Amino acid sequence: MANTIYLNDGSVEVCCMDKGVFFERLIREKLGDDAADFFKGYCEALVDDALYEESEKSESENEKIADGYLALCHEATDNFRVLLDMLNAPRLNRKALIKTAQTGYDALYKNL
Repeated sequence: MANTIYLNDGSVEVCCMDKGVFFERLIREKLGDDAADFFKGYCEALVDDALYEESEKSESENEKIADGYLALCHEATDNFRVLLDMLNAPRLNRKALIKTAQTGYDALYKNL
């Protein structure tokens, strides 16, 4: 879809291509090469900043995921430690063993 731009000098420009290319050409024709180069550099800086922020956000999300898996591993090792302590006891409590094993299994299964 073409966009029409009405300029202060009374001229009309029609944009039917990539807007970045259109504006760079328009600025180059109306304001000169320096203004067009400045505009192009400014747009590239905006894109670079947006990409940097996106990568930072992605890294932050990856850290949160890794922290969640680390917590899961700690919980599993704690559960196994309790099971080992129960198995090393002089008398085995079958109900407590089953409950502890089921709790550990459920925690791991929820995260698969």
